[in-house]
Amino acid sequence: MIFLSKKKKVLFYIAIPMNYAILKPIYEALRDDDRISIYFTMRFLEKKNERRAYNSFNEVPDERIVLKKIAKRMKFDLLLCCDFGFDNPKIPMKIHLFHGVSFRNSTVRGKIKKFDKLFIAGPYMKRYIEGRGILPPNDEKMVMIGVPKLDVLNNNVFEREKILNELGLDPSLPTILYAPTHSRNSSVYLFGEELLNYMARKNVNFLIKLHDLLFDPSRNDVDWRSVINRMKGDNTRLIEEFDIIPYMYVSDILVSDASSVANEFTLLDRPIIFLDTPELLKAYEKSADLDTWGRKGGEVVGNMEEFDKALERAMKNPKEKSSIRKAIANDLFANFGKATEIAVSNIYDYLGLERR
Repeated sequence: MIFLSKKKKVLFYIAIPMNYAILKPIYEALRDDDRISIYFTMRFLEKKNERRAYNSFNEVPDERIVLKKIAKRMKFDLLLCCDFGFDNPKIPMKIHLFHGVSFRNSTVRGKIKKFDKLFIAGPYMKRYIEGRGILPPNDEKMVMIGVPKLDVLNNNVFEREKILNELGLDPSLPTILYAPTHSRNSSVYLFGEELLNYMARKNVNFLIKLHDLLFDPSRNDVDWRSVINRMKGDNTRLIEEFDIIPYMYVSDILVSDASSVANEFTLLDRPIIFLDTPELLKAYEKSADLDTWGRKGGEVVGNMEEFDKALERAMKNPKEKSSIRKAIANDLFANFGKATEIAVSNIYDYLGLERR
């Protein structure tokens, strides 16, 4: 592999496929600049269990992929990542983009201090970091950016009918998206099979987008890919692409538990149903914030009977809780539709380059 010394070298660290979705808009904005050489470290491709867990990933050229152990010894001008699993003290500018904005706040912790810049998602995240004493107020590490991957929801790039037709589903039917978080306390362990049976009987489209880590056999007692493919109805599709955004866009209602997807869905101002997961909440009791916004943007249900009633209400009155959802979106996500542009502008400044 040949590195051109005159070019600025940027490394993207990707721990799991969904990390790529977070960083992809920035990569696409930089990749054609001939003053920059871009490289990737793909942790999930280096571990046998993880490599087997995910479908083939071919989003970036093979010649741009650098093994983690090699990347840790190389010189780069800038690092972009949304995980804590990589460190190289030789890199003068290390930037962290957060995995998401969940009321669990599981990734907003002391480890973020090792980065030179933090691309903050919105006002709420900044208040949380300051309020927890992780960083002092208005610390220069924090840069208010927003979430670049969400810009496309504001830019009219998707066609609902086309996406559903490609999935072999009827665009005239309501579409329900189920997006649980990971861990053995996830709602998929509590409700998964009941939900599959229930949805198979409904006259709706049912999309399931599991967290990447729910496919990892080292972290799960259940092979959820096999279970879903065995039990799913004709109206159900298991989405295995790394990017959930197109499927959020086509969905009328979201079902989740504590995933950051629930907060992202507020940008579309559509109904949300939370499957209650007491043990999951207990596991994150030190960092979770149910008081500020928590699950206030949706309806919380504890069993399938309650779910059935909540789903009926959501279909009949989709604008219920609309004002709360809009307030959540405004507090959690800055610069909606322009986050990528602002992020890239800052990156060019850090690299000492004029933006073309």
